[in-house]
Amino acid sequence: MTTRAVLVTCLVACVAQSAPVRLVLSVGNDLGQLDDAPLRYAETDARRVRDLFVELGAVKDADAELVVGRSAADVEAALSRLAAKVSALRAEQREVMVIVYVSSHAASGVLHLGEGELSLSSLRDAVTALPASVRLLVVDACSSGALVRAKGGRRASPVVSLGSSVTRGTVVISSSGPAEAAQEWDSLTSSLFTHHWLAGLRGRADSSRDGRVTLNEAYAYAYAETVAVASQHPSYEFELAGSGDLVLTEPRRASSAVDLASPLEGRFVVLGQDTSSVFLELQKSAGAPLRLALPPGRYLIRRTTADGTQLAELSLPRESLTSLGDADFSTEPASAFARKGKAPRAWSFAVELGLTSSPASTVKPMAGPGLWVRWQADVLWVSVGATFGAGALAGAPESLVGLQTAVGARLELGPLRFGFGLLGRPMVLVSDRTRAALEMGAQSSLELKVFGPLFVGLSLEGLVRVLPIDPQLGTQLGWRGGILLGSAF
Repeated sequence: MTTRAVLVTCLVACVAQSAPVRLVLSVGNDLGQLDDAPLRYAETDARRVRDLFVELGAVKDADAELVVGRSAADVEAALSRLAAKVSALRAEQREVMVIVYVSSHAASGVLHLGEGELSLSSLRDAVTALPASVRLLVVDACSSGALVRAKGGRRASPVVSLGSSVTRGTVVISSSGPAEAAQEWDSLTSSLFTHHWLAGLRGRADSSRDGRVTLNEAYAYAYAETVAVASQHPSYEFELAGSGDLVLTEPRRASSAVDLASPLEGRFVVLGQDTSSVFLELQKSAGAPLRLALPPGRYLIRRTTADGTQLAELSLPRESLTSLGDADFSTEPASAFARKGKAPRAWSFAVELGLTSSPASTVKPMAGPGLWVRWQADVLWVSVGATFGAGALAGAPESLVGLQTAVGARLELGPLRFGFGLLGRPMVLVSDRTRAALEMGAQSSLELKVFGPLFVGLSLEGLVRVLPIDPQLGTQLGWRGGILLGSAF
């Protein structure tokens, strides 16, 4: 090896050793206490924050911990692990930057993490106590402004500077004021502040156009976008010293990105075509290009101006830069936008153990399993399945095999899904003789997502057997209840 090669190797090693290590702890919990309505996007936002800093923020995958749907004790344990990791790095004379993000319910200065509680002051103290060079704490929760209020934090206008010397110290950012709600928007599939903060970090906040997004740029952009549409005012507090503004992300180093050409203007919404996630929603004026860092994938980009709405479809491979201009956007009818912007269709499969009964004294309860597959789009669903059972009619054994079809609507509240519908069930009844029959009725269900695609639930049907009409019993009324275990796919 030549002398020059040795010097270059040593220089690279020294620079790598001196570069600050970045650690991320991202926490989200959709569930609060019993009187808290479940959130829809807190856990999703926590995943997005964690993944974005790995993608664009020079954070190694092993240095970014995600804690979702866990208790307050689990979060405190994660903070302890983070403190131990920082201490170990500091013992190696490494500079460390820590980013802690939390999204959950909160009230009266306390985070609601499931049934447990973690005070905002305790969270702040735990982050402040970390022996890192720079500590950034971002909390997206109702009344999270209490986090900075007692320490001299204040609302910041969109043009406020967090300081040009940002290398050591603590920054605390809350998504709302001390007595304000932190809003979630279904149209963004995210909380309002976090969505705009992440959009800024992907490049929208790069006001200097140097391919890097600083702490000040990201906060200023998220603040301006949030207060423009809601009565929600992010707050901040900082105690920083040093030289140079703190860079949070570098979109210029993204493995894939899209450039919106200088002449383009209007409101742009970037949708993940495979997931229907809203990655970005932003306003662009003509006169300057805009580069947005996006993960590889397929996207729909909707552009709205005074002249109407247009759509561009984009496939973004890894290690690619794609430019979009006027010619890439085509005008389509509103129905096309509605179709392409909706949540993806989903299939579910479930096994049911049910019990069927009738008020007639001569009909004994009939128990047996059921299997069904459901296809759902937005609020509507259709299912097909099979039902099996065994019981007794007028003292004689009876069994059935039935095919079931149902259609209805659903309502989702966090991990809970409520379903309502109408069903028809043609059957074959086997007792002393074989008969065909038809049941019709109303169906309701309650399902709980327990882990990944798995869910458990309860179902209840109100039934009328319209065929055959038994001369002794007449038209039979009854009900069927079931316990469900299923999975989405």
